Amino acid sequence: MPSGTTMSETKNELETLLEQAATEPAHRPAFFRTLLESTVWVPGTAADDQQVVDDSALELQHWEKDDGTSVYPFLYFA
Repeated sequence: MPSGTTMSETKNELETLLEQAATEPAHRPAFFRTLLESTVWVPGTAADDQQVVDDSALELQHWEKDDGTSVYPFLYFA
C-alpha cells in the first residue's frame, strides 16, 4: 500500500472481484478461485476453550441477520 494510503482508500483484488461477482455471474469463478488461493484470517476460538492445533474444531465468530442467515467476517491478505 502506498505511504499515506489507508486500507479503506484502496481496493484489493478480492474485494473488486466480489463486487463484480455480486452483479455479474461470469465473474464468480474468478472470485472463488482468488478466494481459495488467498490467505484469509477469520476471527474465532477453539471449541470448548481448547488449544488450537491442526485438526481443532473451531467456533467462528459470526452474527445472524434479521432473515436468519449467518454472516462470517474475514480479512484478506494480498
